[in-house]
Amino acid sequence: MKAIVFDRIGQPLDILYLAELRLPEAKDNTVLVKMLAASIDAGDLCRLAEPRSGRSEPQLRQRVAGNHGVGIVRESGPGVAIKPGTMVAFCYHGSWAEYAAIPAQWLLPLPHDFPIGKGSQVFQLMFAWDLLEHAQVGPGQWLAIIAGYSPISMLVLQFARSRGVNVIAIVDESRPDLDLRTLGAAGVIDLSGHPRQLRSNVMDITAGKGVDAVVNSVGGPTMVELEQSMTAAARLVINGGEHAHCGGPRILDQSVVRVRPHPHIHRRLSAPPQAHDHQVLLKVAEIAGHAGFRVPLSGAHFLDDFKAAIGKSLQEPGHGKRLFKISA
Repeated sequence: MKAIVFDRIGQPLDILYLAELRLPEAKDNTVLVKMLAASIDAGDLCRLAEPRSGRSEPQLRQRVAGNHGVGIVRESGPGVAIKPGTMVAFCYHGSWAEYAAIPAQWLLPLPHDFPIGKGSQVFQLMFAWDLLEHAQVGPGQWLAIIAGYSPISMLVLQFARSRGVNVIAIVDESRPDLDLRTLGAAGVIDLSGHPRQLRSNVMDITAGKGVDAVVNSVGGPTMVELEQSMTAAARLVINGGEHAHCGGPRILDQSVVRVRPHPHIHRRLSAPPQAHDHQVLLKVAEIAGHAGFRVPLSGAHFLDDFKAAIGKSLQEPGHGKRLFKISA
């Protein structure tokens, strides 16, 4: 089978190469997954470039890269209840290949008709859902999202609108190719024009109510202005990122805001899915599976085209994830 592999830690474009490997086996409590697609995530590239602090560099030989994917179970090993033919998503190493042997406890079964591109982003979708849950806003309330064009922000926006939450998207500069109102934003505030008018803009959009929660993915001075338009019981959620070891979670200077921040870091990357995760997936799949729900993707590539795929992922990190289209 074809696979993108590496033998050492280093810069992704320097160490990755395409290899022909033996098909893995479905051993005890393991399944053989025929890969359909695998996303290229910032954490994938970070793990390749920087070993975790405090750990010695591992001994590697043709280690298959990639940590997120979606595919069809081809064979189930002894002790596995998941049947062949089931579509599954997973967050486990070895996804950038035509086949992957994955421990069954790391799999999340998907609806059979779930879109493949969205399936490759299941854990990103669930993380966005978690951020919204953490914000604790309900129908009719106001949520402000800083860095509205970031892929995770667009997902939070759409989930919020599905619950009847009013969303204000705050952006550094409007993009002519994408009006966030088409995704459900009640208002968009462009900071490039009059950044000091943020409070008045928020109060105008909310008819003087202010916002009940903020999801902040970037930190910075915007929060200082925005906190003046937050209600007394407002909740501030800090997106700590998907990969806390990759540069660390984002930190907000608490001395400049009166609202206690609630950091949130993607926990599903370090442990197998739990029972609650399967329940969340059902809700996420029902909403995100609709054709009108947009998951930002900036391109699809075959495994042979990995250098272009990874190069563009490094150059354009804010344009949506790229994925490897592995089989139909």
